[in-house]
Amino acid sequence: SVNDVIVELQKKKVINSSQFSNLVKEIINKGATTLYLAIFNSSNQRSYITVKLK
Repeated sequence: SVNDVIVELQKKKVINSSQFSNLVKEIINKGATTLYLAIFNSSNQRSYITVKLK
């Protein structure tokens, strides 16, 4: 949601949006079917979500 910050993707730290985009492309090219994200919400609570890819 608004103001949530993605801090990790597949247990790799995310520094900026271009690095995030490159990581996603790299992961998809390796044939992964799921993305694992760690996020901090506006209350500074860490949570994890998975995104299933087609």
